[in-house]
Amino acid sequence: MDLDSKRTRTAESSSLDGENAVPTHLSDLPVELVTNIAERLITADPRETARNLGLLKTVQAPQAVWTADGQETDLGKFYRRNNQLGRSANDLHNANLAEAGHGSDWVSTYQTAASGHIADFLPPETRTALVNRILDLDPINQAVAINLVATDLGKFDGEDKNRLVNRAIELLEAPNVYGAHESAHSAICNGYGHLDADQRARVGLILGANLQQQLEGIPRPERVAEPDLDRRITAIEASVRRHLDAPISFELVVGHALGTTGSISQVSDQARTDLVASFRSRERSDAGR
Repeated sequence: MDLDSKRTRTAESSSLDGENAVPTHLSDLPVELVTNIAERLITADPRETARNLGLLKTVQAPQAVWTADGQETDLGKFYRRNNQLGRSANDLHNANLAEAGHGSDWVSTYQTAASGHIADFLPPETRTALVNRILDLDPINQAVAINLVATDLGKFDGEDKNRLVNRAIELLEAPNVYGAHESAHSAICNGYGHLDADQRARVGLILGANLQQQLEGIPRPERVAEPDLDRRITAIEASVRRHLDAPISFELVVGHALGTTGSISQVSDQARTDLVASFRSRERSDAGR
């Protein structure tokens, strides 16, 4: 009987504790803590980052994480910019780059090159379809297309990236594919930093140890910082809208799409770099208190 009474009192106490407890939501946490959580949700993949931060918003993160004193926070600004660039990238791809270039391998070659700049904004199945398109081209255009996306190989999933790299090495090894060897060589040079150890070993056997050492010593090119990212993004959005219904042509792809996707890639990289710099600055400021 005493044991039963004790159990009853314990259950009643637990029930009362539950009724009196203050619900704890993400919105109840300090802004600094939620911002630290958000920092760990920023990845090199803009699609993944958009999903992560979007989820953070849906679970009611404090509004001060996104805006403070009527102004966007650094995180809020990055979230908006990333979403704007993602919409522009997918709108441009679907309108100007997804449809084959009316039987022209050269149009398709530059379409795939333009798509390569924004591959990290595209769904995984679209990236795979893009690689399939490249590998369906004739050998010369394959080599040209792989060279044009070589610096963007890191935007592809591992298997798709390896398919492109391995094909470039095959074209580099093939002695009788006229016109493809030079572009394949350039592709290997431009994308060398994305090759794994086995691929580098294969390249070393083909090109020789001296040239391989030179490739390993090539520094990554630095881009000139854009002074006004929002103005650049507005210009990108306007350019994409202006060409949504334009018929596919070599001039459209090379004169518009290739440059616009390159701008999207550059602005995306800088937006993420600026955000990381702001986080580091905040950490140094907090450490100095």
